[in-house]
Amino acid sequence: MIVWWGTPVECVCAVARREREALLSLEDATAALAMLRGLASGWQEVLATDAVRNIAQRLLRTHPLRSADSLQLAAAIVAAELEPASLEFVSLDQHLNEAAMREGFPVVKGSVSSRLIGTHDVRLCDRRRRFMRSGFRAARGLPSPDQDLSPRLALSRTPRPS
Repeated sequence: MIVWWGTPVECVCAVARREREALLSLEDATAALAMLRGLASGWQEVLATDAVRNIAQRLLRTHPLRSADSLQLAAAIVAAELEPASLEFVSLDQHLNEAAMREGFPVVKGSVSSRLIGTHDVRLCDRRRRFMRSGFRAARGLPSPDQDLSPRLALSRTPRPS
């Protein structure tokens, strides 16, 4: 699973808001945060980079998104190496789903609460994806497809040694 760097903050915010509004009990909030920690131990994060920021700015001019949603979608575009059709996009936010579809992502519809702990935050399923175009990867300083990726997917402009 690939997520945006800010996803943990957005998840905690959503759980805390529901707890404050008495929509979640203390026990349910604690369980949701434990589930979040469990998910976080196995996901990869798209870090905040110039590429994510630049794409997010374009998305704000193209789609009716809030800033946090534009960053989520921009991170997805970066994770997909500018080929949205290569990743499934999962969200419970209709505006974000519509923007993702317009950008070319296959959007997973229906209940995904077991993977999303009831929040609208984006989750990208990396099951179908193969690393594509070694030239694109090298230009972005990404490891080759046969290299093991670290737990965090740092998509930066700094080339890595080969």
